[in-house]
Amino acid sequence: LSLVDNPIFSFETSLLDITKEYDVYALTTNTNGNSATVSSLSISTVINLSTPEDVYQMGSDIDTASSHFRLIHDIDMSDYEWKENSSITFTGLIDGQGYAIKNLRINLPVAKVGLFNTFKGTIKNITFDNAYMSGLEDVGVLAGNIYDGADMENVTFLSCQVDQEASTTGGGGYF
Repeated sequence: LSLVDNPIFSFETSLLDITKEYDVYALTTNTNGNSATVSSLSISTVINLSTPEDVYQMGSDIDTASSHFRLIHDIDMSDYEWKENSSITFTGLIDGQGYAIKNLRINLPVAKVGLFNTFKGTIKNITFDNAYMSGLEDVGVLAGNIYDGADMENVTFLSCQVDQEASTTGGGGYF
């Protein structure tokens, strides 16, 4: 008799659409017959955001710049230091599911400061609460630049502040 302490398995395929969610069901077979069907509704191609590090990764990882993200609860960024500016253009989807990103602070001596450098994606059902952004030019809570094709639905900004270096020529400060 052998017991499995860690029943984790993985597989790779190119047949899944990464913009969709999938439920996974597993059935094991051994010499004694079939097991009960095991279901996992938590396996998904949607990337869940639950920590400040997850928010930073979303804003800075080129490999997920066109992915589908969702908040699974409010995220407090007050103890997180945003270290560098991203250079990615985000074209994916963020669904806040009614939750908030709170106390986000990005203060960098560069241009195009925000959660993203450039935003061309979709964001919905989210609140930015008490965000502060500061940079040289093109500064915004969501992105330094937001272009045609960007879609925002039910996005709320509460007590947010955007600062731009006063001596900068060209560009502009955006909120």
